Amino acid sequence: METSPWPSRSSVWLLLIMELPVIGGRGAATRETLVRALRKGHLELTRSVAAEAESIDGAVAFITPDFEKLAAANCARDVHCPEGQSIGKVLDGIVSHFTEHHATCSLLAPTAARFDDAWHSELQRLGYAPRRQSLMLMGARTEAADCPTGWQIISARAAVAAYRALLEAHFKIESGSNEQARGAANCEVGFLDADALDVLVARKDGRVVGCIGAVTVAEFGILRGLYVSSDVSRKLVTETLLWHVLDLAKRSQFRQVIAAVDESDSDARTAFAGIGMNPIETIETYVRPGVEISP
Repeated sequence: METSPWPSRSSVWLLLIMELPVIGGRGAATRETLVRALRKGHLELTRSVAAEAESIDGAVAFITPDFEKLAAANCARDVHCPEGQSIGKVLDGIVSHFTEHHATCSLLAPTAARFDDAWHSELQRLGYAPRRQSLMLMGARTEAADCPTGWQIISARAAVAAYRALLEAHFKIESGSNEQARGAANCEVGFLDADALDVLVARKDGRVVGCIGAVTVAEFGILRGLYVSSDVSRKLVTETLLWHVLDLAKRSQFRQVIAAVDESDSDARTAFAGIGMNPIETIETYVRPGVEISP
């Protein structure tokens, strides 16, 4: 089974903000609050698979030797410059920490939406390249999430083997490596150990053909990990999964639902714009070339 290259990157997080039931009359969250929720969602998923997690000067470092080429499992999150330190010293300290553990830091994510300009030259000096995503805002939608005849929408936890097969096929297309695809799929399946994550899969004639996840961070829901098999209607699977997970979000009474789409992924951006989403912010991380990013 092959999966579609659309959305073309495993790292799609749909950062949507939609009209949901407001509990206790709360107003809309600020962009800064939404960014913090997204960053915390990433951090908690990484924590669920990382072999080692340690707070160091200016970051939280995650190391997982079994997933050597996966940025999600070998990364520094909540990167910032403590008072009295220099950016170069913070970054050199992060690199040294990973080196001491015979590992490589494949991704650095700042506490804020983006690194300040002063960070860029230092990050590039160390061989990292920017990866930018769009936060997107969605208006209220009321369409019912009908399930096509012969299809089921179930939890990935009830179909782990089939979920894993879908992921392996997707990552094989992206990486061209069976070994890296298996590692990325195992990492995604490992995320299911996070209590905050729910993943829905679409099953057609007994076979999983698509999936999407939702991470709960306090009163926010973060959608992530939309993958669709290439031998079914991408539009039908995507819309079916989206409406089911958004229906779940409404029933959960999240204050708002959020996530992010790679700016380089024009197909995904166009598709999500087609369901009423508009960009409101840019999210930035720095990554090493040749690694699997998700999330």
